Amino acid sequence: MSYGMMPFAVDFHKLRGWIGSGNAALLDEFRGGWTDLFAEIDELDDPDEPGLPSADALRHLILGEPFDPDYGFKYAYLLKQLAWEAGDHLPNLHWGGVDTTWIYGTFDPALAAAGVPAKSFGVATHLLYRGATVPIPDPYDFPLMGYLLPEEAPAVAAALAGIDPERFRPIDGHEQFHALRGWLETCRTSGRGLMTFYH
Repeated sequence: MSYGMMPFAVDFHKLRGWIGSGNAALLDEFRGGWTDLFAEIDELDDPDEPGLPSADALRHLILGEPFDPDYGFKYAYLLKQLAWEAGDHLPNLHWGGVDTTWIYGTFDPALAAAGVPAKSFGVATHLLYRGATVPIPDPYDFPLMGYLLPEEAPAVAAALAGIDPERFRPIDGHEQFHALRGWLETCRTSGRGLMTFYH
């Protein structure tokens, strides 16, 4: 199976205003258009043991009801859709089919060698394993999640701006670096944060 990174430039203020808002009208609006999404997520359940319906998980998120700790993956996939609603999906052609071992074992070390300290930014540490921007139960598997806050994105964008993507050609990562730099520049110029989901 091929996995990939899905990035979103997100209005964090809007997104966080939705989570736990108790806004029943907003919940109804989302539920009315997400029938296919609910079905897609619920297909991940064990067919012999149907679990928490995704529509109920969305209700928990929006109305601030208690989460079911066994279904973190459902909250995570719904959070991805909320990120899309509160922002824009960014081009990810070159981050599809990218393995996590290549990211943390090859790409991130090359990024550090290019002058971006690992403590400041790494794709693995910040965009794969940092977790969700709002408290939800741990998915324990996929999707992997990460983010950069709106106030963090400009510094990372500046760090990447002066690096030639060709530095990454020896690891076949020049297209990925160029795309990553584009994501951060979009966030910087729009004042938004970056949210990523890998699955």
